[in-house]
Amino acid sequence: MNHPSPQSRHRNVTHLHTTPVKTLWWKGPENGIWPLALLEYPTSVFRLARSLHGALSRPPESRLLADLALFALQGWALRPHSPASMD
Repeated sequence: MNHPSPQSRHRNVTHLHTTPVKTLWWKGPENGIWPLALLEYPTSVFRLARSLHGALSRPPESRLLADLALFALQGWALRPHSPASMD
């Protein structure tokens, strides 16, 4: 097996963020997930990661993996239409 040299290894960093599903509702029908609120959380987490790790030296071949999982959404629905059409 071909392993990277010790000089090219770098640590893996994991950020876990959880929030109650009720924070995804803003206005409109009860238990409607507001798309802009849904987008706000990953955007904020990426901004935080950039602040925390921006000064770190990383090899150019470094990769970023992002994952989003939503749980306990029974009775909730993503509001339809484009976010631009919502007021």
